[in-house]
Amino acid sequence: MFSRFHTFTLTLSMLCTSVASVADTKKLDDYYRDVFMGEKKTINYAGPLDPRSQYSDSVGDLILLDDTFKDAYMNQQIQDEPFVLHRYWFNEVVEKSTCPDETLGENIDYIRYLYRLVTMSYLFEGLKLNNKLSSQLGGKNICSMNFKDVFGGCTPESSDMKKFHERVYGKFVNEIEKIHTPAFNKKETAAWLNEFQDSTSLTTEPTFARLHEWCIANKKNCRGLTVEEIKDALAGFCASDTKTIKMLCSEKDSFYGLSGITTPTELIKKSNAFNLINQSGMGEECLRRYGKLFQNKESSYPVLSRQYPLLYSYLLKSNSRYQQGELFLPGALKEFDMKGLSDFLTALKPPKIEPVVVIAKPKPRPKPKPVVVEAPKVEEKKPEVPVVVVVEPPKPQISEFERAAQELQEKGLSSIDVDMDIFRDDFEFTQEMITELSGPIKKFQTRSALNDMKSYDMLGSKDAPVGLIFLKFLIDTENHQGLYNIVTVLGEKFYVVNDLEKKNTPHYVQLKNDASTKNRWQIILLKK
Repeated sequence: MFSRFHTFTLTLSMLCTSVASVADTKKLDDYYRDVFMGEKKTINYAGPLDPRSQYSDSVGDLILLDDTFKDAYMNQQIQDEPFVLHRYWFNEVVEKSTCPDETLGENIDYIRYLYRLVTMSYLFEGLKLNNKLSSQLGGKNICSMNFKDVFGGCTPESSDMKKFHERVYGKFVNEIEKIHTPAFNKKETAAWLNEFQDSTSLTTEPTFARLHEWCIANKKNCRGLTVEEIKDALAGFCASDTKTIKMLCSEKDSFYGLSGITTPTELIKKSNAFNLINQSGMGEECLRRYGKLFQNKESSYPVLSRQYPLLYSYLLKSNSRYQQGELFLPGALKEFDMKGLSDFLTALKPPKIEPVVVIAKPKPRPKPKPVVVEAPKVEEKKPEVPVVVVVEPPKPQISEFERAAQELQEKGLSSIDVDMDIFRDDFEFTQEMITELSGPIKKFQTRSALNDMKSYDMLGSKDAPVGLIFLKFLIDTENHQGLYNIVTVLGEKFYVVNDLEKKNTPHYVQLKNDASTKNRWQIILLKK
């Protein structure tokens, strides 16, 4: 009976697999590639029968065939089928029911990317503290916050990491590289040194804790450290952490689920990026199963196991805006990319372009051949040349915005108002478009979202101008709050690109709504 039931179960399982969709097949391929392929840590064999082993994706490790034989020996002497069914049910069905292979395969690459991202972000938080302290102690160029020094030489491979690398550059240029920490005077230096020397290895201050670990590793007495020795230690921390950041950014590391540390998993679950891997409602279980699968494959990083909880506690105490660290957000905007402004723009249909009527030029009449008559000779009349009237084709219509831009340039004006009544009629949003776009646009018209786009994507600059369709949508739908948020975050003056007509040239504009515009939204093109 058990044998028949087990055969039926296996047959049913094979049948379900055979009818899987192409998409599910791709997910399973990704799962097989990441889980089964690649080098595995081998086991030392000292048994009597068979040195071979097989990989189990239930425990995420190699299992010696000797051990399999030993575990099943007594069962085989009684009746093996019930025990096989038991193992199949609990190791395969129950274990994978909360996160099937297809679901894990769909998210497996992004999960690893998120672990890399949050680790880079936390390493950078430590780097900032070391930079601040080294500057306060009078160290120069000990712990650089320059983009080239931190991410120089990074060669990302995945599209997610490439996007992060691009965005984090803007963060460095606009904010991080402008930070300057003044040096302590002698009294402040002595006070800090006394505070550190009075601390112990149980301290929760991240920099103090790491210095104590350095003292233990180098067999030094922390109470007798000099300022120069501390600066040497900080230089070593920064060099090591920067090297790890570059390795993670280049995706040439052995980081997976960081199974020995609980903090990164909890940070991912609290982040907005978790929404993408939790669309099936199995995100938490998939993170757990991912960590279990790869725990034997990843290398150990002792510094992180100590620094992760300390930095997390430090960020909470300092009321940091982002618990995942400052660099996490630039790399965790995939949901924004999928549902935000890029989709918003591509969802719109381009304006109708009236067909250009070209009037064909009339063909000249064929030249008549003269009839030769022998006598009497008659003078030939020259054939009349037909008058050809060439009608110029009508010029294609352009939008009011483009017309104003051309006039501004041709007449050398300093500014010109866009006629908003004509601009409103240039392209009308259908009710279907408004319904479809109102949802995603709500999320990204907030000050917080606009601040992030300005910081990471340099929104409103010449390199990242605001889409004209985006502005027109907010104006046409009378979304005053969204428009005021733009003015508050970007300022009244910023760059706009005319994506309404697929133009690439950025234009410098002013967006106003006050008594001078009769309390209506007015776009003014400016000479820059």
